[in-house]
Amino acid sequence: MTLEATGSNDIRLCGEMLRRGALVEPAPPRILQAGPLSLLFEGDSLRYIRLGDREIVRRIYCAVRDRNWATIPNRVDDFRARVAADSFDIDFDVRNVEGEIDFRWHGRITGAAEGTIDFEMEGVAQRTFWRNRVGFCVLHPIEGCAGEKCIIVGPDGAGIAAEFPRFIAPENPFREMTGIVQPLSPGVSAQLSFRGDLFEMEDQRNWTDASFKTFCTPLRLPFPAKLHAGDRVAQRVTLRIVRDSGSESRIAPTLGIDVPVVPAAPSQPATIRLTLNVNESGPDRLPQIGLGWSPHGTPLSEQEFARLRDLSLSHLSCELHLGGEPSGADFSQAAADAARLGVPLDVAVFVSGDAEAELAALVERLAALRPHVVRWHLHHENCWSTSWTLIEAARRKLAAWDPRIPVGGGSRANFLELNRNRPPAGLADFVAWPVHPQEHSFDDASLFETVSAQRATVESARQFADGRPLVVGPITLNRRVNPYATGPAEIAAESQPPARVDRRQLSLFGAAWTLGSLKHLAEAGAAALTYFDTLGWLGVMERESGSPLPESFPSLSGAVYPLYFVLADAGEMKGAAVVPTRSSDPLSLEALALRDAQKLRLMIANPTGRTQPVSFECRATRASLRTLDETNALEAMRNPQSFRNFRTEHAVAGTVELRLSPYSYTCLDLS
Repeated sequence: MTLEATGSNDIRLCGEMLRRGALVEPAPPRILQAGPLSLLFEGDSLRYIRLGDREIVRRIYCAVRDRNWATIPNRVDDFRARVAADSFDIDFDVRNVEGEIDFRWHGRITGAAEGTIDFEMEGVAQRTFWRNRVGFCVLHPIEGCAGEKCIIVGPDGAGIAAEFPRFIAPENPFREMTGIVQPLSPGVSAQLSFRGDLFEMEDQRNWTDASFKTFCTPLRLPFPAKLHAGDRVAQRVTLRIVRDSGSESRIAPTLGIDVPVVPAAPSQPATIRLTLNVNESGPDRLPQIGLGWSPHGTPLSEQEFARLRDLSLSHLSCELHLGGEPSGADFSQAAADAARLGVPLDVAVFVSGDAEAELAALVERLAALRPHVVRWHLHHENCWSTSWTLIEAARRKLAAWDPRIPVGGGSRANFLELNRNRPPAGLADFVAWPVHPQEHSFDDASLFETVSAQRATVESARQFADGRPLVVGPITLNRRVNPYATGPAEIAAESQPPARVDRRQLSLFGAAWTLGSLKHLAEAGAAALTYFDTLGWLGVMERESGSPLPESFPSLSGAVYPLYFVLADAGEMKGAAVVPTRSSDPLSLEALALRDAQKLRLMIANPTGRTQPVSFECRATRASLRTLDETNALEAMRNPQSFRNFRTEHAVAGTVELRLSPYSYTCLDLS
């Protein structure tokens, strides 16, 4: 029976499921041109609108979001397109149907040769429902916007000089907008106009989206709001590239009349250039890396312990809810597992009532259990960010157990909750927050965009952390809590995993995302990171008993997931110096470089379905290479130690050239 089940899962865990945790291959995006503007059309949205090699707009799309801010999928019908070399005209119909929501809309997108793009939508509610948003969102890229000047156009058409925030803004930077103008070069501007509603901008880096988002319907208006059957919504977004005819104050109100004279976007080189800044590596070391402890019901097997030891973890993270005995039992098991692994516990303590009394009772429990603890994170069950008075109480009480253990806190939801509740100087010993990539968008491209925004959270936290260590975790593929729900969450069907589970956990794409996340957090200088869990569908490997729902989560019993290898290769370099790297196309390839006394380790991920040629310069003479891709992943997942022991040896000199297969992860040691 076991062999039959494993074979069955082998069949399910192949193709797109192995590559990206999906059942079908996505339709390739269509490359379009609107005069000097190049862009991609994907599904029902526009992505990566560029003028030459400069990205101007990351994405334009229409979203329907329910009372809990869940995004209702867009289902496209009756698609029609007329495409020329320098223009296009696209029509399509969309249905948003889920739960109480039934909204239908028609979209039309046109691109003109003079450098203008229009996106119109008009829809009708098919029945009455509660919504938080219906309409357009426009995403502005961080690179080229953060810290740059712009002009915000108000409802009266007047332009106001402004600036995109350099560091992550805790409050929405721009409100009550009908347009925005951004200078691109002397005499040339990108001008966006919005019709059909007032628009507002938020800094999406608070949720690790790599963008500023201009969205319809200001948040000052009450939500959720009722949309009645028959109610109509009509909006329009226009992007123009214009040659400025005068001062900025004259440009903004007109929102673009002149026709630009701008060269078309150049073709991109086929080979991605990777730059290793070996002379820039300084005192920054690879952060401490740990895993979340997952309740597993039965003791870990010898093989499971062995595979966790091979990760060379720095800590095991667990939650301790002081209000209940089951949590105490879990804490005892977590402490025992950590001791057997030879690592300390990183403990998130949740109080629920009388904090002083609950913490005093905890100290008594610690005296009996005597766990090895590296950090105390303090939270209240009813708050999304730490009350700093709670830190003071915890410092007094927990000092009776061991005053040397750092006491800190932050947010248990996202970076925004920390950003809006910054710790007073000198109070906490460290500042912490979790990250995940799925607050607003859920496709592979959007998820991989978020890895660079994780760096931004560290850089921004450093501005108010008063030199204290920055601790990031849990780092997960999906959010574990929803602090913005205005109603009860929908319960998943018995045949489906909980909403916090993402099948990309067991995929090659999951390994690429993990590598991108680790690269940016390490280069930003985070002190400690906690990724995923130990076991199960949120973990780094499957239980020996197998997946509870093999049809919907077809993991291999007792096997590791591809992301395990990223953490194992990093763990093997514990204490190494972080060498900054830069990819010429970071959305198609990312790399983390680590250096110790013996070697330079280059860990490279290709998160796309395309073979990616890559080249870089180095002074090494020997290279040791190992690549994980769909040709060897299943065997590697079953026998991770054998896979990690196998490498091919190569002589190198000067330029190193590689061809990375789709969704592959490569570990290259240079000496």
